[in-house]
Amino acid sequence: MAIKIKLASNSTPRVVPSASYISQMETGEVAINTANGNMWVKHSNGSLVIVRGPTGPTGPTGPTGPTGPPGPPEQFCATNPEE
Repeated sequence: MAIKIKLASNSTPRVVPSASYISQMETGEVAINTANGNMWVKHSNGSLVIVRGPTGPTGPTGPTGPTGPPGPPEQFCATNPEE
């Protein structure tokens, strides 16, 4: 006989587990948002860690590294031309 495991889930887009729900979760417990595919696990330090989220064109967007242009190459110039 197969055992069915049911995980805590929500099907409302962009909903994350509330602070009161997180405080009731046990370490290692999983919560899933089926609308956008996010999955969280309660960490041993009490925080909630996202372990999977949307990817590709529907995922988060924005800069992922240095955002400014590179500076000019290093140049040496003499303050006293006679040296």
